[in-house]
Amino acid sequence: MMWDGKKSLSQNIFTQAMQEIKKQQLEKQRSSSEPESITTDPTEIFHQAIENVKPVVGCIPLRKAGKVFQVPSPLNPIRRRFFAIKWIIDAARDQSGPKNARMHKKLAKELLDAYNNEGTAIRKKQDLHKRAEANRAFAHYRWW
Repeated sequence: MMWDGKKSLSQNIFTQAMQEIKKQQLEKQRSSSEPESITTDPTEIFHQAIENVKPVVGCIPLRKAGKVFQVPSPLNPIRRRFFAIKWIIDAARDQSGPKNARMHKKLAKELLDAYNNEGTAIRKKQDLHKRAEANRAFAHYRWW
């Protein structure tokens, strides 16, 4: 999320996003008929959102006989986490709405969407899995 080395700004945005998530979840809990079922801990929501967005398989381009095949292969945990965080931040940046919308509100909305298994980041994960499934025929190239 950091641009031009402005670490404190990105930390503030993340902290404000966590406060926004807490505020939205508390409002939802107050208006709910079953308040025990709604999680209000923002760190728990953040970690679950990251888990929900993590892809399992990815497509690696492999050049064989002059053609480039998209070979599905399992991703290591670091790469999975990288994709999840990158997709959530990109989805928050690309959200439509008013031009002066604040990043912390967009990030909070995207994290809550990912927590509920919906939103742009989840769609990216599903698209990657569909592409890997479609190219399953090239899986035997993984050992070359």
